[in-house]
Amino acid sequence: MIEIKAVYHAVFEELAGRRGEQITIDQSSFGALIEQLDLRYGRSFGDTLLDRRTGYFKAGVIALANGRQLEPSTALADGDEVVFLVAMAGGSAPDANKIFRANRELCTGCRICEMVCSMRQTGVLSPYRASIRVSHNEEDGTFAPAICRHCRKPLCKEACPVPQAMRFHEVVTGVVVVDAEHCIGCLACVDACPFGAIQVGPEQAVQKCDLCDGDPLCVKYCPERPENFSPRQPFPRAKALEYVPAHQATRLKRIKVAARERE
Repeated sequence: MIEIKAVYHAVFEELAGRRGEQITIDQSSFGALIEQLDLRYGRSFGDTLLDRRTGYFKAGVIALANGRQLEPSTALADGDEVVFLVAMAGGSAPDANKIFRANRELCTGCRICEMVCSMRQTGVLSPYRASIRVSHNEEDGTFAPAICRHCRKPLCKEACPVPQAMRFHEVVTGVVVVDAEHCIGCLACVDACPFGAIQVGPEQAVQKCDLCDGDPLCVKYCPERPENFSPRQPFPRAKALEYVPAHQATRLKRIKVAARERE
């Protein structure tokens, strides 16, 4: 049993009706603290903090323990003072601040991402018609999704000799799309991409991710890996593909670095 001091701020004070209190939990995980607070104040407390589907903090939510930022999987120590903060101004982070990421260490090579992508793009289930491509390293048995990074300075668009063939998405900020009507199939964009993320279809059609108009299906259907699925992968329940606010883009890397430091 450890004792934690929970200090509430902004929206949490309305739920808790007090500034701070001592909480006793029987496990050291931050998740156990949230469960205890859910029992005390109802699930509305945890729902304000977490996305229940992914287990991650919602955009604009910060939890600190003695000055260090917490993740849902962080271990707490007896006597920690946990402070809950919610950025009220502006609400959730806008999609313009979200980042499309691939966590290669979590990829199992199931290729569901290729299937749903090809179906949306062309109406055909074929990995050769997808804008995302998963490669297999036979030496170590790992898989790696090649995804469009939606660069701030899109080299693909700059390399295109036909201005009308590559343009910015009308709705999703910063996303470059291919206009098949004007594309001449020169593959200059393919050569210019430093990540190999622009694919070429069977009929030499240029296949580039358009982020599914802001709701990427590959992310939606990418299966989650279980929490801490191996001693060397101390991650929370997570996916190989994610579309997250910019401030969360490196959270899995930070979790792994912290785990290594504890070894």
